[in-house]
Amino acid sequence: MRIPEQIDHPFRRKPITYSGMNSISD
Repeated sequence: MRIPEQIDHPFRRKPITYSGMNSISD
């Protein structure tokens, strides 16, 4: 699953994988 660059950049700051997007809610 590929994430748009719009949200890919902010997510890059955290050591989380695209598959672990659910972990962001934690």
